[in-house]
Amino acid sequence: MTVSRNDSIVVNEETVPVSSDVELTSFTHLFADGWVRGYRLTAALDQETSAGLVSPGLTAAAPVSEMTNSAGAVAGVNGDFFDINGTNAPIGAEIGARELHKGPAPGRTGTVGVDEDGLGRIANVTLSGSVTFHDGEQSLTALNESTLARNGVGLFTPLWGSTSRTNVVQDATRVREVIVQEGTVAAASSTITDTPIPENGYVLIGRETGAKTLNGLSTGDSIDIAYSAETDSPSPLSFAVGGNPQLLYDGQLPETLDDERAEPRTAAGVSDDGSTLYLVAIDGRQRFSRGVTLFELGTLMRHFGATDAINLDGGGSTTLVARDAGTEHLSVANSPSDGSERAVPNGVGLFTPTGTTLDGFRIEPYYDETGGDRVFLA
Repeated sequence: MTVSRNDSIVVNEETVPVSSDVELTSFTHLFADGWVRGYRLTAALDQETSAGLVSPGLTAAAPVSEMTNSAGAVAGVNGDFFDINGTNAPIGAEIGARELHKGPAPGRTGTVGVDEDGLGRIANVTLSGSVTFHDGEQSLTALNESTLARNGVGLFTPLWGSTSRTNVVQDATRVREVIVQEGTVAAASSTITDTPIPENGYVLIGRETGAKTLNGLSTGDSIDIAYSAETDSPSPLSFAVGGNPQLLYDGQLPETLDDERAEPRTAAGVSDDGSTLYLVAIDGRQRFSRGVTLFELGTLMRHFGATDAINLDGGGSTTLVARDAGTEHLSVANSPSDGSERAVPNGVGLFTPTGTTLDGFRIEPYYDETGGDRVFLA
């Protein structure tokens, strides 16, 4: 019998309820070159249990436990990769409450989300948008992105907050910034001013040929804007966070998945019919857990029951939190490789009704650490 180095032995697996439709499973696998420890949230998505965006703000960052608790979720994981040394903005698309918050960076269209029917989806999301003014129509190439591609025109809405827009156009040879309020140009500049974004407006930034296009706009000009999310999901997405790369397509692993670098990893996957969502965190860079490669992560997600899955931000960002059974207290289940939770801009939260019917209970032995669990009878 031939054994691959990717094969593993399941040494331990324990499942506890988080709510009536959400379970937390801890597991330990032994691979040929080391131990791997991880945690899996399995959620049955239905009319009572749902998944949604948790976030402190598009360019803000907070520990997963904090933003999950603030949102009222019973469990969750960290989400997208992000501009960690700059704006904190996620790299991929973000959708919340059926609203497109952010478009994806080039080549980063993959997301995990839930559609309007409440089903889990691994789907591609792209930006479709345009700006119309007296000189004609211009396509939008970015929405609330940390980097504007050469020759592009980007839109920044109030969701961007007060974070500086200066670094969005690093190394640009020509820029143009247009402040729009209530459909009218309020100001225009050939530099990035970081003027606050109007609550009833937005900011347009162009670079190179995009700047030339916006150069025709002056104070008082009327301007219209329209944008939406384009997706290959069977129905529109009510929420989504970005990830990369996709780990499973219809149960198959892409041949291009890296199989060399073992790291802490976070992943999300869905069952074939979308009724079950899997959120997984794998510890790594630690003595008791070496982490996994992307290929190994895809293999594990398929083993857990996912037919489609995507890799989320990993390394020090990998965090999985869950409510302790029978309480409202959220705990970090895994061991973040930085030694504590990293502040991140978004995540995937699991939500259940505030009141549920008791379906069962779990009994555990209680003992003290001095050996009080040993009983001797004369």
